[in-house]
Amino acid sequence: MKGIIVEYQSEQEQIEAIKQWFRENGSSILIGVAIGFGLLFGWRAWESYVAQTAEMSSMTYEQLVEAVEKKQLDSSRETLERLQKEHGDSLYAILGAFQIAAEEVEANNLTAAHERLQWILTQPTLPAFIHIARLRKAQLFVAENKLDDARKLIDGIAVGQFGAAYAELRGDIASLAGQLDAAKTAYTNALENQDLSPTIKQYIQIKLDNLGLSGEQVISAPFPTLPEPKLPDALQSDLGNPNTATKTSLEIKPATATPNTSTEAVLTIPASNTAVEVTPITKEEVKLPPMIQGQPNVESATGNAVTNTAQKRLTTPITNGNIYSSTFGDNADDDTNSSATPESATPTPTTQE
Repeated sequence: MKGIIVEYQSEQEQIEAIKQWFRENGSSILIGVAIGFGLLFGWRAWESYVAQTAEMSSMTYEQLVEAVEKKQLDSSRETLERLQKEHGDSLYAILGAFQIAAEEVEANNLTAAHERLQWILTQPTLPAFIHIARLRKAQLFVAENKLDDARKLIDGIAVGQFGAAYAELRGDIASLAGQLDAAKTAYTNALENQDLSPTIKQYIQIKLDNLGLSGEQVISAPFPTLPEPKLPDALQSDLGNPNTATKTSLEIKPATATPNTSTEAVLTIPASNTAVEVTPITKEEVKLPPMIQGQPNVESATGNAVTNTAQKRLTTPITNGNIYSSTFGDNADDDTNSSATPESATPTPTTQE
Protein backbone atom coordinates (compact mmCIF):
# COMPACT_ATOMS: atom_id res chain seq x y z
CA MET A 1 0.00 0.00 0.00
CA LYS A 2 2.76 2.28 0.84
CA GLY A 3 4.51 1.51 -2.43
CA ILE A 4 1.37 2.27 -4.39
CA ILE A 5 1.02 5.60 -2.69
CA VAL A 6 4.61 6.46 -3.45
CA GLU A 7 4.10 5.55 -7.11
CA TYR A 8 0.96 7.63 -7.25
CA GLN A 9 2.74 10.49 -5.65
CA SER A 10 5.47 10.10 -8.28
CA GLU A 11 2.95 10.34 -11.18
CA GLN A 12 1.40 13.35 -9.57
CA GLU A 13 4.77 14.94 -9.37
CA GLN A 14 5.33 14.26 -13.08
CA ILE A 15 2.03 15.87 -14.00
CA GLU A 16 2.83 18.84 -11.87
CA ALA A 17 6.22 19.10 -13.50
CA ILE A 18 4.65 19.10 -16.97
CA LYS A 19 2.16 21.74 -15.95
CA GLN A 20 4.94 23.79 -14.49
CA TRP A 21 6.88 23.53 -17.76
CA PHE A 22 3.88 24.68 -19.79
CA ARG A 23 3.36 27.56 -17.43
CA GLU A 24 6.94 28.61 -17.97
CA ASN A 25 7.26 27.93 -21.77
CA GLY A 26 3.71 27.73 -23.10
CA SER A 27 3.61 31.35 -24.16
CA SER A 28 6.83 30.97 -26.11
CA ILE A 29 5.46 27.93 -27.92
CA LEU A 30 2.28 29.73 -28.85
CA ILE A 31 4.26 32.68 -30.07
CA GLY A 32 6.47 30.41 -32.20
CA VAL A 33 3.47 28.66 -33.75
CA ALA A 34 1.85 31.98 -34.49
CA ILE A 35 5.03 33.24 -36.07
CA GLY A 36 5.30 30.09 -38.18
CA PHE A 37 1.78 30.39 -39.48
CA GLY A 38 2.31 34.09 -40.01
CA LEU A 39 5.43 33.47 -42.05
CA LEU A 40 3.69 30.83 -44.11
CA PHE A 41 0.68 32.92 -44.93
CA GLY A 42 2.83 36.02 -45.29
CA TRP A 43 5.11 34.33 -47.80
CA ARG A 44 2.15 33.19 -49.81
CA ALA A 45 0.70 36.67 -49.72
CA TRP A 46 4.04 38.10 -50.84
CA GLU A 47 4.23 35.67 -53.72
CA SER A 48 0.72 36.63 -54.77
CA TYR A 49 1.62 40.32 -54.55
CA VAL A 50 4.77 39.84 -56.61
CA ALA A 51 2.88 37.87 -59.25
CA GLN A 52 0.14 40.47 -59.39
CA THR A 53 2.66 43.29 -59.62
CA ALA A 54 4.56 41.52 -62.39
CA GLU A 55 1.32 40.95 -64.27
CA MET A 56 0.35 44.60 -63.97
CA SER A 57 3.80 45.77 -65.08
CA SER A 58 3.67 43.35 -67.99
CA MET A 59 0.31 44.72 -69.10
CA THR A 60 1.61 48.28 -68.86
CA TYR A 61 4.67 47.35 -70.90
CA GLU A 62 2.45 45.78 -73.57
CA GLN A 63 0.54 49.06 -73.81
CA LEU A 64 3.85 50.86 -74.26
CA VAL A 65 4.93 48.50 -77.05
CA GLU A 66 1.61 48.94 -78.85
CA ALA A 67 1.96 52.72 -78.67
CA VAL A 68 5.49 52.49 -80.05
CA GLU A 69 4.36 50.27 -82.93
CA LYS A 70 1.62 52.78 -83.78
CA LYS A 71 4.19 55.62 -83.72
CA GLN A 72 2.31 57.34 -80.89
CA LEU A 73 5.29 58.90 -79.16
CA ASP A 74 3.33 61.06 -76.70
CA SER A 75 1.22 58.12 -75.56
CA SER A 76 4.28 55.91 -75.18
CA ARG A 77 5.99 58.56 -73.07
CA GLU A 78 3.03 58.73 -70.70
CA THR A 79 2.93 54.96 -70.44
CA LEU A 80 6.65 54.83 -69.63
CA GLU A 81 6.27 57.44 -66.88
CA ARG A 82 3.45 55.42 -65.32
CA LEU A 83 5.53 52.26 -65.61
CA GLN A 84 8.54 53.88 -63.94
CA LYS A 85 6.40 55.33 -61.16
CA GLU A 86 4.46 52.18 -60.30
CA HIS A 87 6.99 49.49 -61.23
CA GLY A 88 10.31 51.28 -61.42
CA ASP A 89 12.24 48.35 -59.96
CA SER A 90 10.98 45.87 -62.57
CA LEU A 91 12.74 44.81 -65.73
CA TYR A 92 9.76 46.02 -67.73
CA ALA A 93 10.59 49.59 -66.77
CA ILE A 94 14.17 49.11 -68.00
CA LEU A 95 13.01 47.61 -71.29
CA GLY A 96 10.48 50.39 -71.73
CA ALA A 97 13.18 53.01 -71.20
CA PHE A 98 15.27 51.37 -73.93
CA GLN A 99 12.26 51.42 -76.25
CA ILE A 100 11.50 55.10 -75.72
CA ALA A 101 15.18 56.04 -75.98
CA ALA A 102 15.29 54.47 -79.44
CA GLU A 103 12.12 56.34 -80.43
CA GLU A 104 13.59 59.62 -79.19
CA VAL A 105 16.69 59.06 -81.31
CA GLU A 106 14.54 58.34 -84.35
CA ALA A 107 12.64 61.57 -83.70
CA ASN A 108 16.00 63.41 -83.36
CA ASN A 109 15.34 64.16 -79.68
CA LEU A 110 18.83 63.29 -78.49
CA THR A 111 18.49 65.13 -75.18
CA ALA A 112 15.42 63.08 -74.24
CA ALA A 113 17.23 59.92 -75.31
CA HIS A 114 20.14 60.81 -72.99
CA GLU A 115 17.68 61.19 -70.11
CA ARG A 116 16.13 57.76 -70.68
CA LEU A 117 19.53 56.06 -70.82
CA GLN A 118 20.80 57.96 -67.79
CA TRP A 119 17.78 56.78 -65.79
CA ILE A 120 18.74 53.19 -66.59
CA LEU A 121 22.30 53.80 -65.37
CA THR A 122 20.96 54.86 -61.96
CA GLN A 123 18.80 51.75 -61.46
CA PRO A 124 19.90 48.63 -59.53
CA THR A 125 19.31 46.37 -62.49
CA LEU A 126 21.27 43.67 -64.28
CA PRO A 127 24.90 44.52 -65.20
CA ALA A 128 24.20 43.68 -68.85
CA PHE A 129 21.56 46.41 -69.03
CA ILE A 130 23.97 48.89 -67.46
CA HIS A 131 26.64 48.14 -70.09
CA ILE A 132 24.15 48.43 -72.94
CA ALA A 133 22.84 51.75 -71.66
CA ARG A 134 26.39 53.10 -71.23
CA LEU A 135 27.42 52.04 -74.73
CA ARG A 136 24.36 53.59 -76.32
CA LYS A 137 24.78 56.81 -74.40
CA ALA A 138 28.42 56.98 -75.55
CA GLN A 139 27.30 56.38 -79.13
CA LEU A 140 24.94 59.32 -78.80
CA PHE A 141 27.87 61.49 -77.70
CA VAL A 142 29.80 60.31 -80.76
CA ALA A 143 26.84 61.19 -82.99
CA GLU A 144 26.81 64.66 -81.45
CA ASN A 145 30.61 64.90 -82.02
CA LYS A 146 31.15 65.10 -78.25
CA LEU A 147 34.15 62.79 -78.32
CA ASP A 148 35.54 63.80 -74.93
CA ASP A 149 32.24 63.07 -73.18
CA ALA A 150 32.06 59.69 -74.89
CA ARG A 151 35.62 58.83 -73.89
CA LYS A 152 35.04 59.81 -70.25
CA LEU A 153 31.90 57.71 -70.08
CA ILE A 154 33.61 54.46 -71.07
CA ASP A 155 37.07 54.90 -69.57
CA GLY A 156 38.07 53.22 -66.31
CA ILE A 157 35.24 50.71 -66.06
CA ALA A 158 35.12 46.94 -65.90
CA VAL A 159 33.98 45.93 -69.36
CA GLY A 160 33.18 42.31 -68.54
CA GLN A 161 31.83 40.35 -71.48
CA PHE A 162 31.32 43.59 -73.45
CA GLY A 163 35.06 44.07 -74.04
CA ALA A 164 34.78 43.84 -77.83
CA ALA A 165 31.97 46.41 -77.95
CA TYR A 166 33.93 48.87 -75.81
CA ALA A 167 37.07 48.33 -77.91
CA GLU A 168 35.15 48.98 -81.11
CA LEU A 169 33.66 52.16 -79.66
CA ARG A 170 37.11 53.35 -78.58
CA GLY A 171 38.27 52.73 -82.13
CA ASP A 172 35.41 54.84 -83.49
CA ILE A 173 36.24 57.70 -81.13
CA ALA A 174 39.95 57.59 -81.99
CA SER A 175 39.21 57.39 -85.72
CA LEU A 176 36.99 60.47 -85.61
CA ALA A 177 39.60 62.29 -83.54
CA GLY A 178 42.26 61.53 -86.16
CA GLN A 179 44.21 59.19 -83.87
CA LEU A 180 44.68 56.44 -86.42
CA ASP A 181 47.24 54.42 -84.45
CA ALA A 182 44.97 54.29 -81.40
CA ALA A 183 42.03 53.39 -83.61
CA LYS A 184 44.02 50.57 -85.22
CA THR A 185 44.97 49.20 -81.81
CA ALA A 186 41.37 49.36 -80.57
CA TYR A 187 39.96 47.64 -83.65
CA THR A 188 42.64 44.96 -83.45
CA ASN A 189 41.78 44.30 -79.81
CA ALA A 190 38.12 44.00 -80.74
CA LEU A 191 38.90 41.46 -83.47
CA GLU A 192 40.83 39.30 -81.01
CA ASN A 193 37.62 38.53 -79.14
CA GLN A 194 36.62 34.95 -79.89
CA ASP A 195 32.96 35.44 -79.03
CA LEU A 196 32.20 37.78 -81.93
CA SER A 197 30.00 36.57 -84.74
CA PRO A 198 31.47 36.46 -88.28
CA THR A 199 29.24 39.35 -89.37
CA ILE A 200 30.45 41.67 -86.61
CA LYS A 201 34.06 40.66 -87.22
CA GLN A 202 33.71 41.50 -90.88
CA TYR A 203 32.16 44.86 -90.00
CA ILE A 204 35.03 45.74 -87.63
CA GLN A 205 37.56 44.55 -90.23
CA ILE A 206 36.06 46.99 -92.74
CA LYS A 207 36.55 49.80 -90.23
CA LEU A 208 40.16 48.73 -89.74
CA ASP A 209 40.81 48.59 -93.48
CA ASN A 210 39.32 52.04 -94.03
CA LEU A 211 41.63 53.80 -91.59
CA GLY A 212 43.48 56.67 -93.27
CA LEU A 213 41.28 56.77 -96.39
CA SER A 214 39.65 60.05 -97.25
CA GLY A 215 37.04 60.79 -99.84
CA GLU A 216 39.66 61.77 -102.44
CA GLN A 217 41.61 58.55 -101.98
CA VAL A 218 38.73 56.21 -102.64
CA ILE A 219 39.03 54.76 -106.12
CA SER A 220 35.74 54.69 -107.94
CA ALA A 221 35.20 53.00 -111.27
CA PRO A 222 33.51 55.12 -113.96
CA PHE A 223 30.10 54.14 -115.09
CA PRO A 224 30.43 52.02 -118.24
CA THR A 225 29.35 53.61 -121.52
CA LEU A 226 26.78 51.53 -123.27
CA PRO A 227 27.17 51.13 -127.08
CA GLU A 228 24.62 52.73 -129.33
CA PRO A 229 22.10 50.30 -130.79
CA LYS A 230 22.75 49.45 -134.46
CA LEU A 231 20.61 47.75 -137.05
CA PRO A 232 21.89 44.78 -139.06
CA ASP A 233 23.89 45.73 -142.14
CA ALA A 234 21.45 44.18 -144.60
CA LEU A 235 18.46 45.91 -143.03
CA GLN A 236 20.33 49.20 -142.70
CA SER A 237 21.31 49.12 -146.43
CA ASP A 238 17.74 48.43 -147.49
CA LEU A 239 16.41 51.28 -145.39
CA GLY A 240 19.05 53.62 -146.74
CA ASN A 241 18.25 52.76 -150.39
CA PRO A 242 14.86 54.12 -151.52
CA ASN A 243 14.75 51.60 -154.36
CA THR A 244 14.97 48.60 -152.05
CA ALA A 245 13.29 50.07 -149.00
CA THR A 246 9.92 48.64 -150.01
CA LYS A 247 11.33 45.14 -149.81
CA THR A 248 11.58 45.29 -146.07
CA SER A 249 8.20 46.88 -145.56
CA LEU A 250 5.34 44.85 -144.22
CA GLU A 251 3.09 43.48 -146.93
CA ILE A 252 -0.42 42.21 -146.31
CA LYS A 253 -1.09 39.19 -148.45
CA PRO A 254 -4.39 39.11 -150.35
CA ALA A 255 -6.98 36.74 -149.01
CA THR A 256 -8.33 33.91 -151.09
CA ALA A 257 -11.56 32.04 -150.71
CA THR A 258 -11.35 28.30 -150.29
CA PRO A 259 -14.68 26.46 -150.31
CA ASN A 260 -15.24 23.72 -147.79
CA THR A 261 -17.54 20.76 -148.00
CA SER A 262 -20.55 22.93 -147.20
CA THR A 263 -21.88 25.93 -149.04
CA GLU A 264 -19.88 28.30 -146.86
CA ALA A 265 -16.62 29.86 -148.00
CA VAL A 266 -13.54 29.96 -145.75
CA LEU A 267 -11.01 32.76 -146.16
CA THR A 268 -7.40 31.64 -145.92
CA ILE A 269 -4.12 33.49 -146.16
CA PRO A 270 -1.81 31.85 -148.72
CA ALA A 271 1.52 30.68 -147.35
CA SER A 272 3.41 31.63 -150.51
CA ASN A 273 4.04 35.09 -151.93
CA THR A 274 2.16 34.27 -155.21
CA ALA A 275 -0.54 36.81 -155.89
CA VAL A 276 -4.05 35.48 -156.27
CA GLU A 277 -6.14 37.03 -158.98
CA VAL A 278 -9.80 37.56 -158.30
CA THR A 279 -12.22 37.69 -161.21
CA PRO A 280 -14.16 40.94 -161.05
CA ILE A 281 -17.90 40.95 -161.39
CA THR A 282 -18.95 42.59 -164.64
CA LYS A 283 -22.00 44.67 -164.95
CA GLU A 284 -23.47 42.27 -167.52
CA GLU A 285 -23.43 39.46 -164.97
CA VAL A 286 -25.02 41.48 -162.20
CA LYS A 287 -28.75 41.80 -162.11
CA LEU A 288 -30.75 43.70 -159.57
CA PRO A 289 -32.82 41.88 -156.95
CA PRO A 290 -36.58 41.72 -157.24
CA MET A 291 -38.42 44.99 -156.61
CA ILE A 292 -41.41 45.43 -154.42
CA GLN A 293 -44.66 45.71 -156.36
CA GLY A 294 -45.94 49.21 -156.78
CA GLN A 295 -42.55 50.97 -156.49
CA PRO A 296 -41.54 53.41 -159.22
CA ASN A 297 -38.91 52.54 -161.74
CA VAL A 298 -35.32 52.99 -160.65
CA GLU A 299 -32.22 53.19 -162.73
CA SER A 300 -29.61 50.44 -162.32
CA ALA A 301 -25.88 50.97 -162.25
CA THR A 302 -25.83 50.32 -166.04
CA GLY A 303 -28.53 52.88 -166.75
CA ASN A 304 -31.23 50.30 -167.67
CA ALA A 305 -34.73 50.79 -166.32
CA VAL A 306 -36.12 48.09 -164.10
CA THR A 307 -39.86 47.77 -163.95
CA ASN A 308 -41.70 47.44 -160.68
CA THR A 309 -43.19 44.12 -161.73
CA ALA A 310 -39.88 42.38 -162.32
CA GLN A 311 -39.30 39.47 -160.03
CA LYS A 312 -35.66 38.47 -159.75
CA ARG A 313 -33.97 36.11 -157.37
CA LEU A 314 -30.31 36.31 -156.41
CA THR A 315 -28.40 33.06 -156.30
CA THR A 316 -24.78 32.71 -155.32
CA PRO A 317 -23.44 29.41 -156.58
CA ILE A 318 -20.03 28.17 -155.46
CA THR A 319 -18.28 26.27 -158.24
CA ASN A 320 -14.61 25.61 -158.73
CA GLY A 321 -13.72 27.90 -155.84
CA ASN A 322 -15.31 30.95 -157.48
CA ILE A 323 -17.61 32.85 -155.14
CA TYR A 324 -17.35 36.21 -156.85
CA SER A 325 -19.40 35.46 -160.04
CA SER A 326 -23.21 35.54 -159.67
CA THR A 327 -26.07 35.40 -162.18
CA PHE A 328 -29.67 36.28 -161.73
CA GLY A 329 -32.58 34.24 -163.13
CA ASP A 330 -34.87 36.03 -165.61
CA ASN A 331 -38.54 35.22 -165.66
CA ALA A 332 -40.35 38.47 -166.30
CA ASP A 333 -44.09 38.29 -166.54
CA ASP A 334 -46.53 40.76 -167.90
CA ASP A 335 -47.02 44.08 -166.14
CA THR A 336 -50.55 43.15 -165.28
CA ASN A 337 -49.57 39.92 -163.58
CA SER A 338 -48.02 41.36 -160.41
CA SER A 339 -48.63 38.31 -158.29
CA ALA A 340 -46.58 35.86 -160.37
CA THR A 341 -43.97 33.78 -158.60
CA PRO A 342 -40.42 34.14 -159.93
CA GLU A 343 -38.80 31.02 -161.23
CA SER A 344 -35.44 29.79 -160.10
CA ALA A 345 -32.62 31.01 -162.22
CA THR A 346 -29.94 28.72 -163.45
CA PRO A 347 -26.50 29.95 -162.27
CA THR A 348 -23.98 30.69 -164.94
CA PRO A 349 -20.42 30.26 -163.70
CA THR A 350 -17.87 32.70 -164.96
CA THR A 351 -14.49 31.87 -166.29
CA GLN A 352 -11.57 32.89 -164.07
CA GLU A 353 -8.94 34.71 -166.01
